[in-house]
Amino acid sequence: MEIENEGNNEGHLLPDIIKHEIIHYKKEGKKKDKEIKRIIFSDFNRTLGHSTISTIWKKYKESESISNQWSTQGRPRVMKEEEKEMLIENVREDRLSSSRQLKEDLKLSASRETINRELLRKGYKAYRAPAKPLLTEDHIQQRERFAIKYQSWGRVRWRRVVFTDESAFRLVEPNGRVFVRRKEEELLEPISFQACVPSSSMVMIWGAISNDGPGPLVRIQNNLDSEGYLNLFRYRLWRYYPDLYNGIQIFQDDNATSHNADVVNQWFDRYQIRRIEWPSRSPDINIIEDVWNKLKFEMRGKIFMSQDNLWEEIKKQWENLSPDFIDGLYESLPNRVQAVLNARGGATKY
Repeated sequence: MEIENEGNNEGHLLPDIIKHEIIHYKKEGKKKDKEIKRIIFSDFNRTLGHSTISTIWKKYKESESISNQWSTQGRPRVMKEEEKEMLIENVREDRLSSSRQLKEDLKLSASRETINRELLRKGYKAYRAPAKPLLTEDHIQQRERFAIKYQSWGRVRWRRVVFTDESAFRLVEPNGRVFVRRKEEELLEPISFQACVPSSSMVMIWGAISNDGPGPLVRIQNNLDSEGYLNLFRYRLWRYYPDLYNGIQIFQDDNATSHNADVVNQWFDRYQIRRIEWPSRSPDINIIEDVWNKLKFEMRGKIFMSQDNLWEEIKKQWENLSPDFIDGLYESLPNRVQAVLNARGGATKY
């Protein structure tokens, strides 16, 4: 669900939340109009005309308002101080409330634009809510121990690690966005996240990347037990990553049950392949998660008629991953570990 869908009496006009977003980026002055158009399309699935951004910005500079001159709503009424206090208190308790809901629930006479403007004045902007796994105290402790152990690793050492993971791709990749009303400094607070929801009708894959780029990509046909997991890579690693067998490279996988079964651990011991210790629920450190996110972003909004069609598109996107993209992910690893350390094992921005 989106927190904002600020329609008005003129159905063809832009919702106020999009106008506020445009003004926000124009004030920052860091993005060109083309970049802002791409952001608006990504966040709101709304295509802007060639001169829309410049027109809105010019009007705002002239009048300091986003209201249309032909608006039939009239001049917004000024909110009373007690109404403002009640508004902020309500938003703090329910971060998913839209200005429409707030107006109705609190029985405010002010327009939705006035309500939205007051929230922005207090620092409460509608941000897209990233999905983050729920962390228990045990997970937090694991992550903090990991960050302490590997905080001294620089970019050179991290480039020796082969990152692996499984991921699910849906036949229909959703293009919707969830927004949550929060302050900028509340990015890592639990109220800023959305829950991950499982889905059926999907293709499961396993893949690996290294400093040299994308490696093997395997479609998982059945339930992945320990033998099935081992078969994913035991006949592939020597071909893609021979340096795993002489100790130069290090293998990474998470601590899922099938990954830590005796038959798997014995195989790694037999060939003396080093494995990096990995904390549970830490996709923010595993850079291959960013690869999955990029692939899914490229496929957003697409509908595939069969799992085979979806698999072909996944392979195509995998092969098109650029060396610069992979290189940037490896460059980010020391910062990711430091972010976990700074958060004392909690959630990070990655």
